[in-house]
Amino acid sequence: MFDGIALETRCCYCPEQDKILSLCREHSNNINNQVDNVKCVEKIHSALASDDSATKVCFGSDATVVAVAQYSDDKYYLPIPLVASPSDKIEKADDLARWMRIVLDVWKSHKFGEKTNGPIWSLASDGDSTYRAAKFKICMEKIIETNSYVGKVLKSLLGLNQFTSVNGVTLTGYPKHIFKRFATLLRSLAGFMINEDEIKPSDIAAHLAMLPDMDVKSAWQLLDPADKQNVPKAVTLLQSLLQLKDLPPLEHPAKNQK
Repeated sequence: MFDGIALETRCCYCPEQDKILSLCREHSNNINNQVDNVKCVEKIHSALASDDSATKVCFGSDATVVAVAQYSDDKYYLPIPLVASPSDKIEKADDLARWMRIVLDVWKSHKFGEKTNGPIWSLASDGDSTYRAAKFKICMEKIIETNSYVGKVLKSLLGLNQFTSVNGVTLTGYPKHIFKRFATLLRSLAGFMINEDEIKPSDIAAHLAMLPDMDVKSAWQLLDPADKQNVPKAVTLLQSLLQLKDLPPLEHPAKNQK
């Protein structure tokens, strides 16, 4: 799995490597970050203030973190970070995919990677457009082999994306983004269509208010369009919708249809 975390935009010194760290990966090759003498430090200071694209370097404002976690053990789930790489967030999907492939290849070949801990089954990111595009570039390269372990399970599921990476790695996303997108659709003032029926937030609120533990105010709070990032509220909205099936049918045919 890989994601971005915000960084404090300043340099730091690593005594083990005798190097200056926290420069963005997109431009750090423009400068020598080895601390051989005071002049090296002064060159980095000048490069940070330079407008020359050939010598300019930037602080990393965001770190791309790559981690691995076990699928196979439900009692031990602890993501282990492998990479934390500073970025100035101008990197495109092709470049990100290129070094993400290196991470996957090293895991496959390194003695403490697949040989010790097992293969990587899937690659996950959030909904960030660059991360998502990089993930698709890596994991949409070949159709899954039907005689493989995963292929035997998935081959009968019609309509499922069955593309994988060259080594059979599938792609996935964080479920919370699915919940948030679904909740955003339900809250849209434009409404949406199911067959011939137009469903608007007012319809949803009216039906949710019929639940035993819900009133009109609580229903509209769940449908507040300003809460796009509130995952617990999105999950509560979906769970409440599932309870509607337990309500008795309405006498009014149009309301019952909705």
